[in-house]
Parts: sequence; C-alpha cells; structure tokens
Amino acid sequence: NEIIRTLDPASVMPDEQMTGHGGEVQSLHFDTCSNEAEWIANTVSHWIVNECIPTSEIAILVSKQLELYTAPLMKALEAQGIPYRNEQQMQDITTEPLARLIVDYLQCLYGERCPDAWRSLSELMAPFEQDDIQSSTKQQSFSQFIRQERRAIAEKDAESDRYSSWWHKVRSFLKFTGIETITSLSPDYESKERLNEVANETHNRINELQRVDEDLVGALSRFADDQAVRILTIHKSKGLEFDSVIMMAIENEVFFGDQDANRCAFFVGVSRAKQRLVLTHSDSRKRPEGYTKRWDVNRTPQKEYLNYVQPFI
Repeated sequence: NEIIRTLDPASVMPDEQMTGHGGEVQSLHFDTCSNEAEWIANTVSHWIVNECIPTSEIAILVSKQLELYTAPLMKALEAQGIPYRNEQQMQDITTEPLARLIVDYLQCLYGERCPDAWRSLSELMAPFEQDDIQSSTKQQSFSQFIRQERRAIAEKDAESDRYSSWWHKVRSFLKFTGIETITSLSPDYESKERLNEVANETHNRINELQRVDEDLVGALSRFADDQAVRILTIHKSKGLEFDSVIMMAIENEVFFGDQDANRCAFFVGVSRAKQRLVLTHSDSRKRPEGYTKRWDVNRTPQKEYLNYVQPFI
C-alpha cells in the first residue's frame, strides 16, 4: 500500500480495508557481497532445517543481471549443500523436449522407481509409434535396450562409479532412438546446430546440478521439479508466490533508469512474499570475474525503496 501511494495515489486502499495475517519484514545492510551471500546461505539453511520451510517456498530475487549479482551466493549455497535453481538458465532448457527426453531416460536408467519419468518418456515416444506389429516390436526392443543398459550399469557398480559414463549412455540412447524421432520432437531440431546446442546445454545443466548433489538421480530430480531454492529475476517471478523471499541488492546502482518502471518492479518483487520478506544491500560488490563492462564496486542503498518497509520492521 505504501508503494501504491507513490505509484497510483488514487488506488490506495483505506487502512480499515487492509486485511492480512501479519508477517515478517527485515532490511539488512552488509559491508561486502561476500558477507551478504554467507548470511543468506546460513539463513536459508536455518529456514529449511529448523523451520521446515520447503525449499520450493524460498526465493532469491534480483532486479537484473542475475548471474553477476548471485555468483557469490550460488557458491555459498553449494558450500552448504543447499539445492537451488538458477531460473535464468533452467526455465529455458527445461522446456526443450530433447532435454526432457534425456532426463526422463536417465531417471529410468539409473533410478529405482520413477513411474513419472517412464510415463513421460512413453508419452514423448508414443506419437512416433505405429499401431501395428512393428510398433510392438519397437516397444519391445526399446524395453530390451533399457534392460541391457541397466545390466551393464549393475555390472560396472563393483568396478567404479556407476555414474561415470552417464553421458555415453545418453549418446547410445539417442542413437537408438534415431534422428527421425528426435527431430520430430521439435521443428527446431531439424537444425543440427540447434540440436547439438540443446544437448550440450542439457549436459552442462546436469553437471552443474551435480555440483550440489553428486548423486545423479538427485540432480535429475531437480532438473525439472521445483524442490530447490529459486533464484530468479523480479521479471521472471511475476505470477509466483513464496513463503519467504529475499530481495538482494536494493541499491541505486541496480535500480537505475526509468524510476517509474523500477518502482513497479520493486512492487512486484515485494509482492511475491506470503509470510516473510528480507531486503539486503551491500556497501561493495566485487567485480565479477571476467566481466569487462561497467561495474560499480562501491554501492549506495536505494533509500526510497528501503524506506517503504521501515514502518513494518
């Protein structure tokens, strides 16, 4: 309501009409972005372990340049083994049919009980099956293929890491499936360049998830579902709600340009929290490694936005 008072005074709701069940608001200042990242990781861990907040009900928001601002945080989360999803990367790749095909196959191959993955895999393959004897033969050979691959994995268990050849298994599966079926999943895959790009992105994302969870099956479960802390831009958070939201970098150096648009973005961000909202800002942010464009190391708080929440702290 305080933000709306600035954005659109005519739409301000009278105090007596305001409803709600309380909640928690915090505004925190840090000397460095490293201290900020460490505090956030510790706090998120506390919420998960001590307060039993589901990871999918926790979100970290930034206004823009997500990967630049959250790099220290991602390292801090990884150090504590906290699963997270970088939605800037994940939202795009998880919508790719080829990525879904690869993940479902790996879950069926390495997982013990994955009915959802098997059903999804069958649905992806179904349009390319014919309702005749050939279809039955192909389905049987597909089942035989998986059984053969699972036996090979079981035999390798006693010798080395069972996951060491997972990408080789994917390549064998794609070869078995055939280029005609794969390209039929999406017109984009008729381009060999695009097909390889999606496959490589899927490979890279799974490797990234394994940095948090070395167990391949655990990493795969995070590829498509939301059982992880969400890290996303304010724009991508539209329409979503979370129990606990942390908005990072409430600083003038982030909210530059069109201030009306910035206020609207800030309003969207704070509106994502159902029970708890935390705003953070830092005096300094180390230049991201390899980033050569403009970057302000010294930071100043965006006092207008921080002042909106002061009455509720």
